[in-house]
Amino acid sequence: MIKSYHVKFRYDFFLSQGVVNETEFRNAWVEFAHEEFGYQGTEHHLMINQYIDDIAQALSDLNGGVYSADYYKALVWEGLEFWWPDAVPESTQQEWKDKYNEIKDLPLSIDC
Repeated sequence: MIKSYHVKFRYDFFLSQGVVNETEFRNAWVEFAHEEFGYQGTEHHLMINQYIDDIAQALSDLNGGVYSADYYKALVWEGLEFWWPDAVPESTQQEWKDKYNEIKDLPLSIDC
């Protein structure tokens, strides 16, 4: 449920505040998530902590499960690593990076 709050919060925040920068949004989100759910961290921390498997599964579903789940986690991690580089063990990161490098130039058959 918290992930749907993130989308609604972002929409409402930008709508009510007008144009604001990402830093203001992140600070407001951290405060909101802590007050509403007791969650500490940014929206990207939340994605890494609670939704990396769900996001990878969604990519797999969209792509017809052509690759193993770890390949899709590698794709997700590639997009999230910047936000919290030490969130997962280095050995896991290396496995994901190796898998990402294996498929990064292959076409994904995702029709959206």
